[in-house]
Amino acid sequence: MNPFLKRLSALANFALALILLSGCEHKELCYDHGHNVEIDIRFIWDAAPDADPNTMVVNFFTPDGKHFTTREFTSRDGGRMRIEAGEYMILFHNGEMESVKEALDVFDRYALTTNEESLLSPMSRDLGAPPRPTISANEPVRSTAETVWAGQCTHVMFERNKQGQFVELHPAEATARYTVEVVNVENLRDNIDISAALSGLSEKLNVSSSSAAGQPVTVPFSIERKDDKTLEARFVTFGHCPEDKSVSHIVSIYTSSKVYYNFDVTDQVHNAEDDKNIYIRINGLKLPVDGQGVTPSIDGWEDVEDVIINMN
Repeated sequence: MNPFLKRLSALANFALALILLSGCEHKELCYDHGHNVEIDIRFIWDAAPDADPNTMVVNFFTPDGKHFTTREFTSRDGGRMRIEAGEYMILFHNGEMESVKEALDVFDRYALTTNEESLLSPMSRDLGAPPRPTISANEPVRSTAETVWAGQCTHVMFERNKQGQFVELHPAEATARYTVEVVNVENLRDNIDISAALSGLSEKLNVSSSSAAGQPVTVPFSIERKDDKTLEARFVTFGHCPEDKSVSHIVSIYTSSKVYYNFDVTDQVHNAEDDKNIYIRINGLKLPVDGQGVTPSIDGWEDVEDVIINMN
């Protein structure tokens, strides 16, 4: 090729590279400074001053309810972040929980839930599937929850080219605390393991409304000896009766002797003064004496009718 044409071709390629490079740099700078803004997220704990979350999760939704982005803060006070300027709705809650997980969806249906679990998981024994009350036999079995602090902000606007923008978020306790106390227990001894379950509880926590959601589930829980005549359990749930307020609530107590008991505590749950702190009391439980009072069925569990003792 002619030397002059070679030089001309090289100059043309160099000029084209400069144009492309200049265009990329301009686009990046324009996006960074024109559309993204720096904001402060501030958590105000006036509704739960003693809360001690591991992390705080903030979900941003566009005005049509679609999820936009998520940020997680390692400080309960919040922190600084960058986000595209615009209008948002916000849902927030604590994170890094062992048993609670997110069910990400649109703003109105964004929820927290727990994992599936074996009905006898608190007992840590392989006794096979135990009998269940007929009234709740088809409910899914889910683990207890952990304390959730959550809240929502239905409208916030972040403007372009404006300094010092922030949003204050006020978390409040959204879960419910349950206490189950069994008094006047007979034959309580060291060589028998006991666990329990409660039916009619909520599968999910709807974060946008801080309310029970999903289908009714049965939740197994550990129950410990308080003294020679008393058993006690304390655990956290998402609440009760997510769909139908007439759902029954049965406490089932299972023993390692494969004897079980069902107690109807519906009225105690429904008539509680504080839906966030529910106390259930069961008076009278006669545990089996070794080798007595058990007529085993094929699966080894006590062969009894579906008897439910009314404790209301």
